[in-house]
Amino acid sequence: MKNSASAMPLDLFEKLVAKAKGEGYDTIGLYNWIEPFLCKDVDSFIEIIKAADLDYELSSNLSLKPASYFDTIQRALRKGVDRLTVSVSGFHQETYEINHVGGNIAWIKENLEQIALLKKKSLIQTKVFLRLIQFDYNAADEPLLREYARSLKLEFEVIPGVGNPKQSVAQYAAPNFYEERLKNFNSADDREAQGEVCPLIMDTVAINSQGDVYICCAYPYYSSLRIGSYLELSKQELLLKRYMHPICPSCDFTRRKTTPADRDRLVDALEFKLGFVKNLDNSLETVSATTELPQQPPLWTRTLKTAYRGMVDKFKAHTS
Repeated sequence: MKNSASAMPLDLFEKLVAKAKGEGYDTIGLYNWIEPFLCKDVDSFIEIIKAADLDYELSSNLSLKPASYFDTIQRALRKGVDRLTVSVSGFHQETYEINHVGGNIAWIKENLEQIALLKKKSLIQTKVFLRLIQFDYNAADEPLLREYARSLKLEFEVIPGVGNPKQSVAQYAAPNFYEERLKNFNSADDREAQGEVCPLIMDTVAINSQGDVYICCAYPYYSSLRIGSYLELSKQELLLKRYMHPICPSCDFTRRKTTPADRDRLVDALEFKLGFVKNLDNSLETVSATTELPQQPPLWTRTLKTAYRGMVDKFKAHTS
């Protein structure tokens, strides 16, 4: 996916934040397919989030020339960033640049050391995580990075890397890769086991600079993965359209166990889709056949509803 200079207008962002808060989300992050500190007015976005009394997370490579960008970084952090994650793939330049092509580990360290100084002076309260993206070739750098984080009084974490940075990404860095995957999917190879859900679908929503929702943060903003406008779709529609998207069964992302809260949200979304409830100011109200319909529904509709209720009861039993 090519880089873009597209920027979200602040008035659109304010509407998105208001809707997200109304739907029960408690945290917003400005980092999906973007380096947030390239946005010179990122602090203005943070002000909107904080005015809505929501938590704010940032994730950055932090491979930015300090003389040009640390002022932007510092302004943003002072606005009240709750968590900053800095991802690296090596302690030394020769290791780091294998995955982070064109990156500069010296810039990252200088920025981190200045951030640590802000924390030491109690000028910011941000919880800062130095994250190692782990590959088979950078194991020797883990203890070095762990000690470096400890010396700066920063948190340290390790996550497994995806793919092989020593190989070209050309085969999966284009829309046709995902289109072929959709076309060739074999239902016998479904990656989602019974009793599991994907946290990227259930716990997050990925929105681009135009306010459009895409399947999740693991995939690029390709047209085949677009769900629709966040402002125009209800939370039930957004959840169900993403949950039922055909790309998910072929995805290897780690699932988690289904919770009763997941069950309730999916049941609500399905009831809304089938017309058994209606959306009122982000709440759900049961639709009464006698008050909402001009006449009693035909037998096939009542049969469908009875069968559906049985399906819901089974779904609830699996997650109780």
